[in-house]
Amino acid sequence: MRDTNVVIVDCQTTGMAPDKAHLLEIGWVKYPPADSQDDSIEITSILLSLPEGEEIPPRISGMTGITDEMLLDGLEPEEVAQKLQAVSDNRVFVAHFAQFEKRWIAYLFNEYCPQSEIPDFICTREIVKRLHPDLPGGGIRAVAGYYGHTIPEKLRAGSHVKATIHIWRKVVRELSDKGIDNLTELNEYLDSPVSAHEGSFDFPMDRDKRLSLPDIPGIYKMLSLDGTVLYVGKAKSLRSRVNSYFTKRSGNRKKLELAAQVYDVCYVEYDTPLEAALAEYDAIQKFDPQYNSALRNPGKIVYFTEDFTDCSGDCGGKYPVGPIQSGTAVENLPLLLESLVTGDIPSPESIGMDYLPLEQDAPEDGFRMFMQQYFPHSAPTLARLLKIGKDIHRSLKTEKQKDTADDSDELHETKLVITAEAVFKHIEWLVAEASRLIRLSRWIILLSRSYVVWYSSDDEKKILEIGSGKIVSCSGTSMSEEHEHWSGEVFSGDAAVRELDSIKCGRLRVLTSELRRLVRSGRKVEITHRMTGGRLSGSRLLSILEDV
Repeated sequence: MRDTNVVIVDCQTTGMAPDKAHLLEIGWVKYPPADSQDDSIEITSILLSLPEGEEIPPRISGMTGITDEMLLDGLEPEEVAQKLQAVSDNRVFVAHFAQFEKRWIAYLFNEYCPQSEIPDFICTREIVKRLHPDLPGGGIRAVAGYYGHTIPEKLRAGSHVKATIHIWRKVVRELSDKGIDNLTELNEYLDSPVSAHEGSFDFPMDRDKRLSLPDIPGIYKMLSLDGTVLYVGKAKSLRSRVNSYFTKRSGNRKKLELAAQVYDVCYVEYDTPLEAALAEYDAIQKFDPQYNSALRNPGKIVYFTEDFTDCSGDCGGKYPVGPIQSGTAVENLPLLLESLVTGDIPSPESIGMDYLPLEQDAPEDGFRMFMQQYFPHSAPTLARLLKIGKDIHRSLKTEKQKDTADDSDELHETKLVITAEAVFKHIEWLVAEASRLIRLSRWIILLSRSYVVWYSSDDEKKILEIGSGKIVSCSGTSMSEEHEHWSGEVFSGDAAVRELDSIKCGRLRVLTSELRRLVRSGRKVEITHRMTGGRLSGSRLLSILEDV
């Protein structure tokens, strides 16, 4: 098997089947290379043009990083089919999920090279299922990581071919250890049944090392064999949290895929969960681990005009409201308010509901339900709409409903047709979220130039000093008590606000969440503005934290 000449191939497409989707990219390589030196392997990777009028679905573009502009110089499928047919040379094709690749290669050959025979395929996934029935995941990312090769986050044909080379090389050695040294013996092996998974999964992470982690707060980094940071997390107990990834017999597919690739864990101890949360955020920004999602890519921040009809990356002047993340519900406010004033039904795009099928008349009926509920007699105004949003936000928290980010994710995942009631609920969420983000922006400005005093579990006094969104210092020393109570006035538009960027704002949002947790638990927390000396604590602080 070591000297068997194969073509390792991978396809990236807009969907599963050729009759409903299109090829975006195909990569291949003859293996082993002519000089048998793996580091000299040249992988062919080709982008294909789409039929006229077709575009890449946004979800696929996000997963692959391939854009419509990149395909402007793409090759026609017929030319790609001929190139691929020329390298086949009666070789067997190898792919990690061969059922998928075979479907697309067969389509190319049947459509553009009808005289050519469809090559035979070997599926490395099927081999691994028999070699390692207790592996916690059979996808190419999990298997390559298990064998010590890390795949970049974006799904590209070239990187997947490279990963399949690594997998193929490993399984060939393992097959040889079993006495399987040619294609005939391999096919017989693949005809054998797959052993059922029983008991614990097979993880590469050393069990004794993870069990020896300390039972203290801190952050941990999960590492691949080559030292790539796959995931950063925080924990009240490092031992308990890290081991939770490896002790479940079943679980979230992404978590199992991650655990299949982890060879080592390094950690840093912190005195309190708050300090660990801030350190976690900064580590995520530094390493950009592909298995972190919530705190990655905090997004661009913008500043709005007072009527929210325009925004800019620069604050001050005609843009006094911010900082607010771009692409959020705040940008939907002007069009929604215009519809409320005129009575015209808003388009699904204007309220951010153009991504799912809607029942007939659902936008009209849902919009009228909102009007009847909140503006039965009074005229809609921006101030009134934001006040309603604040009340809705409070009611949602009181009812312990899922937070807005989770609601949005759930809507995107569902396949159901959206009803009028769902449109009504979505408009409620949109107004509540926009109102919350505006309040949060004022809070971020205040917090960006403050001292934060809180007490750890052993009643040790802790002080954070924040300047322009950066954590200047964290200590247990005392500070002056000669300050008046905060008046509630917030100043914006100065140099400190201009220094706020998306990373700093994200850090302050993490700090806000931790402060909310502390105050809810009954801990004493106090915020003192460094410039005005104003102080905020107790029930007033809790009220603000609950509203942002």
